[in-house]
Amino acid sequence: MMSFEEEGNRRIESDNSNRLSNG
Repeated sequence: MMSFEEEGNRRIESDNSNRLSNG
C-alpha cells in the first residue's frame, strides 16, 4: 500500500497531465 503522500502526488501529476491534454 502506498503512503498517503505518494498517492496524493500521483493524483496531482495525473491531474496536471489531463489539464495539459485538454489545453
